[in-house]
Amino acid sequence: MDEANEALERIRAHCDNGIRYYTWALKRMPSIPAQAGHVPQVDNLRSSLAHVLAYVEGATDERSAMRMRDEIVTRYVRLVEEEAWEPPFHAGSPEEP
Repeated sequence: MDEANEALERIRAHCDNGIRYYTWALKRMPSIPAQAGHVPQVDNLRSSLAHVLAYVEGATDERSAMRMRDEIVTRYVRLVEEEAWEPPFHAGSPEEP
């Protein structure tokens, strides 16, 4: 794999990890009073990563990237739910209070 493809895979992995985490967090944040006010900001962060991932996945212009972004967010909401995904630091962590 050449350097450009390796860089693209690192970007894809970064977006994947971030979108999964933000999707997981957004399921919990509204019920936590101290975090509820941050929901719009976290949703925007997830949307931004999905927008970047849309270009990685083949968007050719802003319009197609915006459409793909929404599809990507929907896909990740379903994936996180189906996989019962949790961040590595959360899944069965003995350090959790």
